[in-house]
Amino acid sequence: MEQLSLAFPNNVILEEIGLTAENRSIYSVVLTKDKNLENFDTLPIMLFTGLHHAREPLSFTMNLYLILKIMYDSIRGDPNIMEILNGSKFVFVPALNIDGYAEILEIYNRTMVLTEIIRKNRRKTDDCPKYD
Repeated sequence: MEQLSLAFPNNVILEEIGLTAENRSIYSVVLTKDKNLENFDTLPIMLFTGLHHAREPLSFTMNLYLILKIMYDSIRGDPNIMEILNGSKFVFVPALNIDGYAEILEIYNRTMVLTEIIRKNRRKTDDCPKYD
């Protein structure tokens, strides 16, 4: 995403919007016709989020696909995408549960199977020390 924002600095905004319980960055990606438009801050927003649950990585992949598809179609001048971008902006938070996803990757890299597929994030609570 960083490369995309560098390649299209007027159309792609990459922002760190917070940190996870394990101090990993959570990013948003904003796609727009032009971030320098006078009315940029008041444009309607279409929000897409993914990876709410660690065991659902396809939602993360789908967000990445949509980001690239929208950018590709806007470069090609697709009239449908251009009409949407003229009057609104897309905001993506592709991965919300980065800590849970990191644990899934760790388990898989160690065992080469997904024997323990967690759903929740890794914020510790009194009732359940590993998941909330």
